[in-house]
Formats: sequence, structure tokens, C-alpha cells
Amino acid sequence: MITYSNVPGFASAETIEIGTNVTAIATEWCDNNRTLKSIVVPSSVETIRTDAFYGPSTLTSVVFTGRTLAEVQAMANYPWGISESIISVQS
Repeated sequence: MITYSNVPGFASAETIEIGTNVTAIATEWCDNNRTLKSIVVPSSVETIRTDAFYGPSTLTSVVFTGRTLAEVQAMANYPWGISESIISVQS
């Protein structure tokens, strides 16, 4: 599971590309980052905890790769702490 403490340089990163070895994202994992603008989530992520993206008001984009929008919505354990309007997919 990814947490903010196991991502090098996380506290000041503007973009985070989650590695393909990650299968879950912890609750409030990006809460300690105040500069984060975008997150890229690979298809290996199967679980996203409640409020996983809560925290950075600077976040404007969460991109899911290798999934359809229907697949992202099906795995949703809302609330993720973000507006659905910033979620996109790249299949």
C-alpha cells in the first residue's frame, strides 16, 4: 500500500506517478503535500481508501491509466476527498 512516507520527495512534488507495483492507496495519503497538482494512478491499483486524495487544495488532475471510466467508478469507495470533475482516464 502506498502512503506518503514511502514516496521519495513526496512532500514537495507537483506530480506523482504511482508505481505499477502499488495495489492500494491509503487513507489521506497525500494530506502532507501542499504543492501536488496531478496524480497518475496505474491499473495495478485495485483499492483506494476513503479520502485517499484529501488534503492538497492544489490538486487539479487524477488520471487513471489502463482503465475505463466505468472501471474507475466501480472501484470507487467514495468519498475519495476530490471532486469527480478532476478524474480522467487513459486506456
